[in-house]
Amino acid sequence: MPRELLIQVSPEMANNEEMLYQHVSKLVHTSVSDLQKIVVVKRSIDARSRHVIVRFAGQLVHSDELPMPVPLAERYRDVSKSRSVIVIGAGPAGISASLQAKKMGLKFKTLEQDSLGGTVYNFPRAKVVMTSPMDLPGYGKVKLFETSKTELLELWQKVISENQIAIQENTKVHEIKKDGNSFKVVTDQGEEFEGNKVLLAIGRRGSPRKLNTDGEEREKVAYRLLEPELISGKNVLVVGGGDSAIENALLLASENMVTLSYRSENFNRLKPKNLVKIKEAIEQGLVKVEFNTAVATIDEKEVTLVRNSASFKIPNDLVYIFAGGELPTQFLKKSGIEITQRFGYTIKSHAS
Repeated sequence: MPRELLIQVSPEMANNEEMLYQHVSKLVHTSVSDLQKIVVVKRSIDARSRHVIVRFAGQLVHSDELPMPVPLAERYRDVSKSRSVIVIGAGPAGISASLQAKKMGLKFKTLEQDSLGGTVYNFPRAKVVMTSPMDLPGYGKVKLFETSKTELLELWQKVISENQIAIQENTKVHEIKKDGNSFKVVTDQGEEFEGNKVLLAIGRRGSPRKLNTDGEEREKVAYRLLEPELISGKNVLVVGGGDSAIENALLLASENMVTLSYRSENFNRLKPKNLVKIKEAIEQGLVKVEFNTAVATIDEKEVTLVRNSASFKIPNDLVYIFAGGELPTQFLKKSGIEITQRFGYTIKSHAS
């Protein structure tokens, strides 16, 4: 008799049938040879933390007669008869959603506040992007592990072009309103789009978090680094201690005098590779790190840092702030999505 299966594994195991069967056989206390088939009913990817998790829901079969998978329509609302779907966001999730909508024959419109790629588009040109094998609807399997921003964007552009999908870029959504049995999506330019369904693929970074310090409005202050190769001979301050701050500091280090300001006493949440690289850069004198500091003021030619109530100034030409992002809470609430905090996690659900 088929046995219900619900497991979560790493992307590597999810894409290696032999490893997956060995793992499942241990879970159900049987041998690999006794497993005739694993019938996957549902597969999802959870990328909310540093360690990506792939979840499987399915059935184990111990005979040659394979059961028919339970139709997803029995458990999920059918959107195939929807008049249209509006996809908000054209990052990895939004692109995948658009491809799936095209594959299902749905009428859809995809809106992106920046450019194709979303957050990835704003990565530095030389940034190495860490990915995992994926199955793009209407295109097929793509096996990428470490690639460049440019290569990844070119792949998406090719996929979008081959599937004749139009993405309306530089269009920020201002509001989502319920209109009878459908939704109205209003942009900050006053455009309105109507759809039976709205899919939010806006990621979790939101808007860049600001320091709210004096001088932050100066032109020399930025929250993203696009072309580090064009910057040289500058006194640069990078604010933050996460992977984005470290990666951007390293990109600037060879041609500039880089100081890293971090509010904690040590790095405690970096990817292993980044931790090794920043330690090497510090030892080689390429990056100077000021732990336990905060930015007090940003002036035209210098920046004032504070440590334990004592302030000191450093020469400065450019400031790059990587202090994380803020969820678009007001936008979500205005759109009818209730948000509550539970054990430090943000829980989102649409108001009934």
